[in-house]
Amino acid sequence: MAVVVWQARTKEIAMAEPNWVFILAMTTFAIAVGLILFSMVRTRRDRKNHVKTSIPREDIAEAREKRTETPFV
Repeated sequence: MAVVVWQARTKEIAMAEPNWVFILAMTTFAIAVGLILFSMVRTRRDRKNHVKTSIPREDIAEAREKRTETPFV
């Protein structure tokens, strides 16, 4: 890893170059955490507002019955 050296006032400061793989990994991690938090907040909001699923439960039950009635071929 290369080291960049410059002078600030009269002190010499040595600072390592950023590791781009590390920066990319941290950015990806931050995006993943943000999506997880967004999903949790949305789920909580939907529960609080009593939002139902887009498919009526009767249709789901009927589809399950049809699937179990048909014999395996």
